[in-house]
Amino acid sequence: GLSESVVDTTAAIILILNKQGDIIRCNPYMEELSGYTLEEVKGKNWFETFLPKSIEDIQTCGNVPILTKDGRELLIEWRDRTLKNNDEIVGLLLTGQDITEREMSRKKLEQMIEFSLTMSDYIKIEMLVD
Repeated sequence: GLSESVVDTTAAIILILNKQGDIIRCNPYMEELSGYTLEEVKGKNWFETFLPKSIEDIQTCGNVPILTKDGRELLIEWRDRTLKNNDEIVGLLLTGQDITEREMSRKKLEQMIEFSLTMSDYIKIEMLVD
């Protein structure tokens, strides 16, 4: 139906986990980003499969990296919502945006600003010495 088409064509990660954190469903965009097919990860624990070992506290919202099949780390901005059936929590819906490039650009800009401030201080000192 329509909702299935939206899930399959959206350029955002859509992921459904059960209460234990096992993967029930992911959309084609997640497959494309991660390098894994749904068949490879269905039933596997999301946190053990995708989160870097360096992450100690398990988060499902905010900026949290994932590991791709080829070992790359992508920074994802996550949002989550509990899935309920008759007021009983049955799972978790996660949506995510890959913000890796945006974060890299932000860090480069910060470095350029820091460098230009350092250079302007250096130039001022040089002018005072002359």
